Amino acid sequence: MISNDRIENLTNQNVQLRADINTAQEQIERLEIAQQEITAEEPNFNQHRQILRKQDLGDDAWRGGRKLTHAGLRDNVESRFDVGVTDIEDMLSAIIRKKQELQSQVTSMQNTISTNDQAISEEKRDQ
Repeated sequence: MISNDRIENLTNQNVQLRADINTAQEQIERLEIAQQEITAEEPNFNQHRQILRKQDLGDDAWRGGRKLTHAGLRDNVESRFDVGVTDIEDMLSAIIRKKQELQSQVTSMQNTISTNDQAISEEKRDQ
């Protein structure tokens, strides 16, 4: 009787582990999509930042205080772009870390399922 209870417990644990694996794999897929989308937008972000830097504020185009005001605004926007680049890099790093963590959990759960399957086989053989 104890053997049947143990088999049932291990089987139920495996069912839960398989469900948890599916959930983790779905999360990994969503993270991969997010990573691809962020990576795809990164060149556009950098291109806009470069356009901002390329525009020359020659004396003929901007005179007097307006040039200084515009230059100050430009520096402010440029610094925000720099913060944005750091934020993008941080997001991508966080996504990669989370994917690795989830993949490690999946591997651990798969190993537990294998161990449980082996224990179930031994219990059935001993009956």
